[in-house]
Amino acid sequence: MIPILGRYGPFFLYSYQVIWGLGLGAGLWLVYRQSPPPRRARDWLDPLLVALAAGAVVGRLAFVWVNGDYFQLHPQEGWMLWRGGLSYHGVLFGSLGALALWGAWRGPAPARLAGPLALLLPWLHAVGWTACLLEGCGYGRPAAAGLFVAELPDSFGVLDLRAATQV
Repeated sequence: MIPILGRYGPFFLYSYQVIWGLGLGAGLWLVYRQSPPPRRARDWLDPLLVALAAGAVVGRLAFVWVNGDYFQLHPQEGWMLWRGGLSYHGVLFGSLGALALWGAWRGPAPARLAGPLALLLPWLHAVGWTACLLEGCGYGRPAAAGLFVAELPDSFGVLDLRAATQV
């Protein structure tokens, strides 16, 4: 696991962020290549950027809501998106909702992106699992020592050898 790649003032550069950034860039390139011509930014990039921003905001709000006990004790951390913590379902529903609103407002551009977006979703899942594997998150059931096993705590802080759920 390679969690921290560097520190810049109070901010850390995590391998998770780098893999997500590279994966997102490759995913945008994939959508661009698969989108029907003419490939104007307003037809494919604008709705995806709106969906990305809405997904990040709704995903963070859902994460703060689900982990309300922690954020009642630390309310100042609720808006700190860079500290991590997004709800997968919040991101998914926020992004799809934003695309639906964009389509209602600007026309059928998101409908034309249905094919490329169908490729993007599994790609981003694979990128997320890979990033999580390198970061050391996503470890689940206790397992015997071996490849892809790390000594990590569970949700209650109990240390044990755990197998990577990605594998």
